[in-house]
Amino acid sequence: MDGRAICVVRIGARVTAFPDECPHSGMPLSAGDVVHGCELECAWHGARFDVATGALRHGPAEEGLVPIPVRVVNGRIFADGPGLPPFPRNEDR
Repeated sequence: MDGRAICVVRIGARVTAFPDECPHSGMPLSAGDVVHGCELECAWHGARFDVATGALRHGPAEEGLVPIPVRVVNGRIFADGPGLPPFPRNEDR
């Protein structure tokens, strides 16, 4: 994503992705954990975000995360967005 890291979260068969940056502190969300089965928690200050939607669940952040569209093809995760290659076509699978 334009040279920025992506935080990918997989819970069961569901895969979501977000920019790997907490909106509160700028620290990498990938260093955090999934808590309560559905919230991504920032390791630095405890902000929590819904892993399905990116919605803010608990501060100190004041805004949620913007999800990055992802697709799983043959066990590989592809992210879609500015600066990323397009999703694979059916004939590329």
